[in-house]
Amino acid sequence: KKDIIISGGINIYPSDIEVVLNETFGVKESYVLGIYDSFLGEIPVAVIVSDAESKSLENLLRKNVRNNLSGYQRPIKYFFKDNFFSSLPPA
Repeated sequence: KKDIIISGGINIYPSDIEVVLNETFGVKESYVLGIYDSFLGEIPVAVIVSDAESKSLENLLRKNVRNNLSGYQRPIKYFFKDNFFSSLPPA
């Protein structure tokens, strides 16, 4: 697990983004990671754990990050899950 995303030569700290995402009403947990981008190197994406309807929550998240983060810190894509462990096989 990396603690930094390098996008277009700029250091982005996922924890800074997660703080803003977790303040949004309806978000139980969030996880921000960098995925490969052929132009920028990496771009931030967010995985959100919530019971809320994803389309309305995504609009709220985008508004919240637009008001509280720089343009380069904003997640490009949001993925919604019921919980972080829903895709893992039983132990």
